[in-house]
Amino acid sequence: MEVRSQMTSREYLKITPSSTPTHRTGVPATLESLHKLSNAAAASVSNRVNPRVDTAPPTFEFLVVCEGADDPVEFYYRVDQEMHLNTLEKRLISIYPSSFTITRTELDLEDVLSPENETDPTSPPETDPMLDGGEPVASSEANSPDKPGDDSEQRELSPLGIEWVGKTERKEDWMTTITPFEIDEPDEEYDAERPPLSAVVDAIHEMTVPVVYQVLWQRKSDWRDDAEIRRMNLREGRDTWTQEIIGSLFEPVDADPSERELSQETRNRIRRIENKHPRRTFTANVRAVAMGDPEEATGHAELEQLKVALDPLEGPFYELAGRRIREKGYLSRRKEKRAQRHLERVLNAEIVTGGRKTKSDFVFNADELANVTVVPGGEDLTVEGSRGARSEQRSRNPLPRPHPDLMEQFREGMAIGHALNENGIPQSDPVQIPPNLLTTHYGRFASTGAGKSKAIINDALSLRETTGGPVVIVDPKGDGMCANYLRCHYDRFNGLDDVYQFRIPETVPAFSFFDIRPALEAGRNREDAIQDKVDHFHDILRMIMGRDRYEQAFVANEILSYLIKALFDDEYGRDVFGLNDLFTAARQMQQERTIPPVSAANQNVEESLTRHFAKDDRQFQVSMDAVGNRLDKLREDAHLRRIFSHVPEQDDNGEYVGNRFDFREFLDEDATILFDLGDLRPEAQRAITLLLLSNLWDAVQVRRRDGDTGYDNLTNLIIEEAAPVASTKLVSEQLLPQGRSFGLSMGLVMQFPAQVRNRSERAYDEVINNIKTKLIGKISIERDLAESLAHEDLSPTDLRNRISTLPSGEWIAQLPSPSFGETGPSPFSVKPLPIAAGHPESDEPLSVEQEDHFETVALPRLTKRTQAQYGLTEPVTSSTDPDEAGWGSSNNDTRVPSEGEAFETDVRQSSFLGHSPTEMSTTDDQENAVKRKSGEDSQESGPLFGTSGENEAENDQENFPENGSTPVQSSEVAVLNARQRRHRNFDIRFSTGSSALLVGSEIGRFDFSRLVQ
Repeated sequence: MEVRSQMTSREYLKITPSSTPTHRTGVPATLESLHKLSNAAAASVSNRVNPRVDTAPPTFEFLVVCEGADDPVEFYYRVDQEMHLNTLEKRLISIYPSSFTITRTELDLEDVLSPENETDPTSPPETDPMLDGGEPVASSEANSPDKPGDDSEQRELSPLGIEWVGKTERKEDWMTTITPFEIDEPDEEYDAERPPLSAVVDAIHEMTVPVVYQVLWQRKSDWRDDAEIRRMNLREGRDTWTQEIIGSLFEPVDADPSERELSQETRNRIRRIENKHPRRTFTANVRAVAMGDPEEATGHAELEQLKVALDPLEGPFYELAGRRIREKGYLSRRKEKRAQRHLERVLNAEIVTGGRKTKSDFVFNADELANVTVVPGGEDLTVEGSRGARSEQRSRNPLPRPHPDLMEQFREGMAIGHALNENGIPQSDPVQIPPNLLTTHYGRFASTGAGKSKAIINDALSLRETTGGPVVIVDPKGDGMCANYLRCHYDRFNGLDDVYQFRIPETVPAFSFFDIRPALEAGRNREDAIQDKVDHFHDILRMIMGRDRYEQAFVANEILSYLIKALFDDEYGRDVFGLNDLFTAARQMQQERTIPPVSAANQNVEESLTRHFAKDDRQFQVSMDAVGNRLDKLREDAHLRRIFSHVPEQDDNGEYVGNRFDFREFLDEDATILFDLGDLRPEAQRAITLLLLSNLWDAVQVRRRDGDTGYDNLTNLIIEEAAPVASTKLVSEQLLPQGRSFGLSMGLVMQFPAQVRNRSERAYDEVINNIKTKLIGKISIERDLAESLAHEDLSPTDLRNRISTLPSGEWIAQLPSPSFGETGPSPFSVKPLPIAAGHPESDEPLSVEQEDHFETVALPRLTKRTQAQYGLTEPVTSSTDPDEAGWGSSNNDTRVPSEGEAFETDVRQSSFLGHSPTEMSTTDDQENAVKRKSGEDSQESGPLFGTSGENEAENDQENFPENGSTPVQSSEVAVLNARQRRHRNFDIRFSTGSSALLVGSEIGRFDFSRLVQ
């Protein structure tokens, strides 16, 4: 060809799409940024006036290439000025998903359009066809004895082509828009789910001859002035020559254009001109060329399909009209010349402009240009188009299983599925997680409908068969998973004798939350056990109230912490109490300004509580109302109130009286315990989940055996929808990092780990790093998780692409190494286990007889046994009922006694003489006061504790001496404090001042009988 000497191999950016769809949002803005790129030579004035210097702006090229039937459809980009190639590459990276591959490569279009098997490059017709413009010259193969009569083989391949031109109703309608790429609202002319270029890919994939689809574009100068003149002519009705003549003859000279009523068509034209963005538009050519036999009908039919591929993009005033190069004229010589010229323009990337109502060039803004230049993802293509673009092969192949020697180490324990090879064929033996690896915890992450519930059932059944110890399932969804598990368990183990189900609120477990007796019996330090309870209590409140609201009133949280510690005081407190006891202590602190008695060892507790009495009354009441509102969150839910108020008593022998649920009783039992929380509100679900986890944490610590971690029986815990619970301190700072030391195996099931990150960054890190076995279904995986699974042969991008295309039920597994110091297996694909027999959706559901026995005998017996042994039956009240105690101030405990009456001390006075509440105030009070002024606790104030009003303050003033000091401060005599009165311990203390106790004096007489009352 003549053009061969002008062509060289050029550097292109090759795009290899994946099955991930290309998001339309933001693409036009990225393409528009190319408008700013300029020719460096144009900066010099001398260059601009020198005709020998090319100062034209850069020309961009987009190609869709296919070398023939069954060959892949490939996509390329190029810019003719090398200095801008890096910029173009960066723009493409921002447009396409990370799963798309962008590489630099050399491409020669002549080689693409002249396959070696079709022509003989040594024959004269092949190297220089049609130079004289004559008829096609027969190939040398025409005289071959093997093909004497085959005319199609004797004829040389010639250019066949299509060019798309812009057709307008009016001369300047090129200023209007076609269908936009980023559709904000459904367009009245075109609205399709697939990108426009997908039709081009389909048509090219079906062609049997080499073909190239080409789009060239170059920035166009600013034409805002022309657009404004056009809009003015449209408003004045002078847009056409005819309108100009008629308007000048019949319209009044002084007619106001703004009062003119515009037609719908005129308004539509004006709107489309405004949407064109005339400051940032491009001149574009769209064309295609193929090499085939001009006499064959097949080639023309295939081109006809390609020609109409862009028809849906037409606007009402601006059309994309495709026309075949050889369709006009009668002389074959003229057709051949036109085809050769078209081929040269493609090979030389030449932009052609000109024309009136039919123009060879288009004027596109970036939104329109994206329609014909953006590569669609595999999901946006048809099946044939996706196959042709080779977009799905890489992402949908299973990850190959590890080598057999390594897989043999995973043949006992909890079964998770069957490993797949690269061809998708599963192994006959399932992959199993050994018991020693279960304590490193596992997580299942998959979207809704991926089979998590069915997988949980298989996990629990497998744990019962292969590991000793209890299996605990917490299900907050209430979608029937627990019922289905019971059917499967009934089928596999021939009954439900070793199963317990708490379907709350029908059967409420007899937990005892404010109870440190199990922890103390397990050898825990008392202070650590109490602090655990405080932390767990705040985790529950945080879960119920929401993190933001809970954190607003930190002073109230601090008061609750110290009240709990005071009630657990080693000398004057108890090892167990109920919610009503805590509520009463808080109410008395507000209304009577008393605190629970504490021992000298807890001086810091007393100081931290009594210093609040020195605050301004309003400030104090606001903080205490916030305390009450927090406790009321537990009291207002009947089920939570029953659980938190339950205080199991012990007889003289230390045996518990009545029902009591404690995980310690199950640690060495092969039992399954189900907690079905689906009938509760979300806040109550999470609170009860944390409550039972607190009880479980106390229980497993019984296994503290001088550092011995070799337990015969594991405690296997599975939590569905675990993200909210996993974000708590109880799980992220205790159960996950420390559970292995106590034989605890946790299975956390959620949609994706980022749900935890939304609540706590630290908890998210624990989930990513301390869950060693990860089973991942089809989700949009976040980068951190992808990086934790990636390895040298599998990049995070490839992994994310594979996970996003997983079929429902299939999993990708990452397992830890079964041997210390060795590398674990690379992530591999797993086919799920079959749905367990007995499940209604399985191939082997319960028979009619089995179902009848299950419903009428086994299940009622299970429910009755659970309720009788471990359930709460009647609402429980603690020893101190705040409803019976009444409201208001204390019963004259703080007044100065009159003559003949026993002296009773000011209950606000610290037990440590010489330290008044005022003296205990610290800079923390000042800080908290500033917080109060900013309204920190104001949102928590409410009527729960009654009015914190002025009457109470007045009573306080009347009960003190005029100098404002407390009785102890004024008299410096012995004091009976609150804890002595409450516990009847009359340890009378004397001050070291000058005054002594006067026998028989009014101030020294004590009526002990009244104090006992």
